[in-house]
Amino acid sequence: MLWLWTIYARILPFALKAIDSDNGSEFINYHLYRYCAEHSIQFTRGRPYKKDDNAHIEQKNWTHVRKLLGWERYDTPEALAAINALYRGPWRTMMNLFQPCVKLREKVRVGSRLIRRYDEAQTPLDRLVAHYGENASPKAVRALLEARKVIDPFILAGEVERQLGEILGVKPVKNNHRIIQLAQISPSPRGGGDEALTPDPAAYVW
Repeated sequence: MLWLWTIYARILPFALKAIDSDNGSEFINYHLYRYCAEHSIQFTRGRPYKKDDNAHIEQKNWTHVRKLLGWERYDTPEALAAINALYRGPWRTMMNLFQPCVKLREKVRVGSRLIRRYDEAQTPLDRLVAHYGENASPKAVRALLEARKVIDPFILAGEVERQLGEILGVKPVKNNHRIIQLAQISPSPRGGGDEALTPDPAAYVW
């Protein structure tokens, strides 16, 4: 997995300061530990059988993967190439530059009820700008802001649906400007509906 982190370090529009991985040997090894030590990157891991340690990432596995592609098995080179093109291209741009998400600010218990309060919905790019300040944002962040000005989100959504249609083997819906087309071929093995029960916590998905 070391090659993956080196790629992340190059494409992220901010400095990579820490890695919090799962606890498998594909992450916990001397190669990744040495890389983190050489680049002054903090390295922590989640605990075994404690999915809540990386709750935001687990939640994104649903909103950014399963909700889009379903539970079908894609095991051909052609499917791999199509999925990589979607996630490296229009889907990545859509989710980071145009898709707002909310972040949990607090949970308050009132009697037997648990009340959750969320912040104002923002895109991951806007959260970066708010973090740095528009004038102090890194060059990569400013470049993304300029790119967003010339991208038509409706055309981008159409490209997402077109590429998704190729992956799923179905024709995309014409004249449909939803951000994603929920084309669940097979239901969740855990049962239940396809809609998330709570708003999306914010997590950068670059």
